[in-house]
Amino acid sequence: MKKVFKRIFPISLVLAMVFLFMPITNVFAISNSSDKILVGYWHNFDNGTGIIRLKDVSTKWDVINVAFGESIRDRATIEFSPEIGTDQEFKEDIAYLNSIGKKVVLSIGGQNGVVLLPDENAKKNFIDSMISLIDKYGFNGIDIDLESGINLINNDKDFKNPKTPQIVNLISAVRAICDHYGPDFVLSMAPETAYVQGGYVAYAGNWGAYLPIIHGLRDKLTYIHVQHYNAGGNTVLDGNNYTQGTADYEVAMAEMLLQGFPVAGNIDNIFPPLKQEQVVIGLPACPSAAPSGGYIKPSEMKKALDYLMKGISYGGKYKLVNSNGYPAFKGLMTWSINWDAKNNYEFSTNYREYFDNFKQPPVTEKPSIPTGLKAEAVSKSQINITWNLALGATSYDLKIDGNITNNVNNPYKHINLKPDSMHSYEVRAVNPVGNSEWSKSILSQTKSESDVEKWGVNILYKAEDIVSYEGINYRCIQTHTSLIGWEPINTPTLWEKIS
Repeated sequence: MKKVFKRIFPISLVLAMVFLFMPITNVFAISNSSDKILVGYWHNFDNGTGIIRLKDVSTKWDVINVAFGESIRDRATIEFSPEIGTDQEFKEDIAYLNSIGKKVVLSIGGQNGVVLLPDENAKKNFIDSMISLIDKYGFNGIDIDLESGINLINNDKDFKNPKTPQIVNLISAVRAICDHYGPDFVLSMAPETAYVQGGYVAYAGNWGAYLPIIHGLRDKLTYIHVQHYNAGGNTVLDGNNYTQGTADYEVAMAEMLLQGFPVAGNIDNIFPPLKQEQVVIGLPACPSAAPSGGYIKPSEMKKALDYLMKGISYGGKYKLVNSNGYPAFKGLMTWSINWDAKNNYEFSTNYREYFDNFKQPPVTEKPSIPTGLKAEAVSKSQINITWNLALGATSYDLKIDGNITNNVNNPYKHINLKPDSMHSYEVRAVNPVGNSEWSKSILSQTKSESDVEKWGVNILYKAEDIVSYEGINYRCIQTHTSLIGWEPINTPTLWEKIS
């Protein structure tokens, strides 16, 4: 990706965004695991970097992404066969790597790969072919590395409720595959920067086009490694533009995912932060691996990692919103294992040693009080509660109408409520040292019986509930929790049109 972010924000917008992020300074949740990972792409082709049999990949790698599964015929059915060795040898290599604790993931797409899912038939072909390949070879997960074919249609303006058929069907298909294999299945993504952080500048075309995919699958996402290369420069949270291949760029781009950011500069439309352990940085293994730039020397990248994970500044221009850093940040990805081998293993040797020596800061204090508690009535029987992550928190308790529920998820769905009923909420943070004080109490009221609510995603609908979708009212036929792709117009088994 060669586009360079050069749009200049009005100073008023930059100042507004500074104040937006001030309340969540020093906000993060400590992971239960300090394990850091190195992810590398393995070439199922020979581009002059040398052929490496899968079982002979360096043990410094934790995850091997096999590049690539491609849609050759109909642009939906994924095909793969090993170019090196036989099918049986490839299966045995994966089994061997699994036996020594490595994960082997099938990556789909790449620079030249296109996957198109415009309709239900294409989606089914994609799901069936992926499951067939995973079962055949024993892959531990899938990596979504689509660099073309992901573009927002003209009237698709809300990343929380996408309308682009390609995106809606991809989310639904990937979710079905993840559900088929269960919670240990690896789901990763490797988008270019325009598709993700590019959504900070604009939300149209390919700019920000991965945001609905990430958001729609964040409960399934193991980690994302945005490609911090072949990208030029990017505008970030402080309103400045930083150039790829620098410590400032690496830190600033990662923090956009760790803090969240306003989509298209709209401070009322925030892309929520990912968990620390869901964020990985993607880098080229050497200058030749990224012809359009982005290589960073290990000495500079280690400075960036010290700042990003430990809060140890290197004196750069970019200043972390969370000055303490993000100790549960997950690791690094590279293109590629083959390029690293050709470059005398500079990448894997430097960063394996760095991560192996990383020490998770001990928990010595109680967590801070969570801020930003919000409660939104989404139906006559459901209120959704959210809050900002708190410094030092490992879990959260929620007080609902005076009753305490322990170890709740954020967001939390308060369901099975009566129409037009009022409820109170408070939240506190928890860690091994103790609990924070309770936040200030807030009130929220469910919608009234007379309201016809708009259909939404991740809402529990009961039989006989009535919703509005694109100006038409529908009655729920059977109880379900709504998902992207299950819009009333698309699911006659769940909804019936009424006058």
